[in-house]
Amino acid sequence: MARTAKKTESKIVKTIPSSETGTGVSCLAKSGDRYLITQNPLKEQFTLWKCLEDGFEKIGIKDNPRDFEEIIPW
Repeated sequence: MARTAKKTESKIVKTIPSSETGTGVSCLAKSGDRYLITQNPLKEQFTLWKCLEDGFEKIGIKDNPRDFEEIIPW
């Protein structure tokens, strides 16, 4: 059975949670916005964060980081 993407509400935090310990990647959009994709290896999930001046905005959680391509405005 295929895994489905989970929807989350936009949430702003000051630091990335300690559960996000896997390898991550930083993305820079054409608009100049910076995004960060982190990994939770225990749940085998990836989280997309938008980097803000005062913290990070949680955009969403997916099972595959390539699923975020449609969300980030390249």
